[in-house]
Amino acid sequence: MCDGRSERPGVDMSQGGLEAPGLVRPQARRSQRRNRRALTEYESVAMASVVWVAVSIAPSLSAAVVIPLGLLSVASGLGALATGRTKILILAVATTSFVLGARAQADYEPIPAGDISASGIVVGDPKPTGIGWRVQARLRSGSRVELVGFGAPGFTIRQMTLGEAFEVEGRASPAESSWEKGRHIVGSVSTNKIRVTGGPPWWIAGPELVRTAVVSGADHLPPDQRALYTGLVLGDDRFQTIGQRARFRSVGLSHLLAVSGQNVAFVLAVARPLVSLLGYRLRFVAILAVLLMFLIVTRGEPSVLRATATASLSVWATVTGRHRSGIRLLAVAVTALLVIDPFLSAVVGFRLSVAASAGILIAAPSIRDRLWGPMVLREAVAVTSAAQLAVTPLLIYYFGPTSLGALPANVLAGWAAAAIMVLGLTSGTIAGMAPSPLGGLLQLPNRLLLWWLDEVATSFTRLPTPVLGYVEYLVLTGVLLALVATRAPTIRVGLVASFLGLMIVVSVPSSPTTPTLLDSGAKYLPPDDGYPSVLIISPDTSSRIVDDLLEMQIGGIDLILVENGSRQAGVIVSGVVDVTDSDLVLAPPQHRIKNAKRLTQSTVVETSFGDISIVIPPSTRRGPGSTSMEVRHQISFD
Repeated sequence: MCDGRSERPGVDMSQGGLEAPGLVRPQARRSQRRNRRALTEYESVAMASVVWVAVSIAPSLSAAVVIPLGLLSVASGLGALATGRTKILILAVATTSFVLGARAQADYEPIPAGDISASGIVVGDPKPTGIGWRVQARLRSGSRVELVGFGAPGFTIRQMTLGEAFEVEGRASPAESSWEKGRHIVGSVSTNKIRVTGGPPWWIAGPELVRTAVVSGADHLPPDQRALYTGLVLGDDRFQTIGQRARFRSVGLSHLLAVSGQNVAFVLAVARPLVSLLGYRLRFVAILAVLLMFLIVTRGEPSVLRATATASLSVWATVTGRHRSGIRLLAVAVTALLVIDPFLSAVVGFRLSVAASAGILIAAPSIRDRLWGPMVLREAVAVTSAAQLAVTPLLIYYFGPTSLGALPANVLAGWAAAAIMVLGLTSGTIAGMAPSPLGGLLQLPNRLLLWWLDEVATSFTRLPTPVLGYVEYLVLTGVLLALVATRAPTIRVGLVASFLGLMIVVSVPSSPTTPTLLDSGAKYLPPDDGYPSVLIISPDTSSRIVDDLLEMQIGGIDLILVENGSRQAGVIVSGVVDVTDSDLVLAPPQHRIKNAKRLTQSTVVETSFGDISIVIPPSTRRGPGSTSMEVRHQISFD
């Protein structure tokens, strides 16, 4: 999921966790010398909301509208400077946002298709794509593209690091998706030749040493934990399997697989002892340097941008003696980021991050005060509930119905994720520079915590928990409002029991009992009358199959038939096996699927819904068998 995470109890994540005293010394006298009224909390929120709307609709504005808005922007800006009126300031920021949003849209031009020869620098980390590699880069012209390579060019891309200079020849293709536009990517370049011409600049060297140490520390962990570990600590999710992502996504824990505001808070908590040794005047500079380093290490993810901007404002407010509420700082940070980069308004991760932070700031205190039990548990439940309540509408819109089990799963897993983040930045970094025996010993706590985290995700995927659509969400919201409004324990217990009972009756998913065509393109036959359950994976089946199986509570499959033995099919089958109990996988003779059995002759599989014929093409001169097989049947799939 992106970033609708449950934040660490007791930490104001919207401010980056800077509520600890001693980081900086307030200079109250400075604020006393200022007589201009600052924006109130409501005005700050109004300004952020207006700016968000402005940058969202600005791309559709014509030049005839943009020019008058530009003049109004200049006039209202001068008026705000002259009068200090906050309403005029909001008008100036709003009109400026319209102009900047329209300009950003006008400046965004997908790269034309055709041959290309260019140079540039790497601005991301290489990621696998099928049998090749891809990496984001910025060309000398300023255009941001994605380099894609197979074979020798792919091997070169795999070795690239952030900040390296390169020269490339290849074929350009224009960008088409909103995801690319949100990251200013104008297209992709299928590389024919590529070579590195220079190393990264000096200011990247320090953060890269930290990142390298953390990644090296993951080498002391079991292979199945390494990708989860680097995702939690650095947001590096390149090597997480589709099964792992699907498990965490299905129970509302996907935000743990990427960096967020919580990571920023822990970075500052780790840096606090060192920062406290500096003089008061240097602490602000030191904190900004730490935040900048973390931005580079995590590659400037939208959620980290939001948290870093808010944390910087919080530090500045403390230094100048202008103490501000968390919601005001969040609103100002969002405003600044959208003015700088209007395309952020369409990035899903940024939307989820802002929604989660706002939910925690607004709702968490009220929920906590209405709960009973130890304060630590009340904080955890309140923060998790507030964040989930805020992001659920977005999750339903983008990813479909979400599990009600996300609340208890986050409570059980949140503390472990927080501990891994802190240990990864401290002992984990040392482990990356230590020899094997010592490094393994330092990583032992992380190993146990990662095991617990994975067990929570796996256990909740197997539970038939209710799912929330828009109707169920509205019911849940009404129940929470009623809980906040009443203090009678009996009424509270009755409300919760009634809601859970209703959800169990109407929204608990169950496994299919008839032949089913999954949204991913796969076909599923349930077990019946002693016959096996069968899953047919066609060449057109997408990786969405893993999510389909989890959503439909298909936990065991007796037989998997794979029509195509390609490497991509192997990735899909690996994800299916990861989230289900699968007994047997049959694949073509020349397949690339781990632990699959080669089917060398045609056969028939009997099911209670009809027979399935598997036809193996005859051998050819090129090899002893085929990379595909044909599955025939007369079964009707709904």
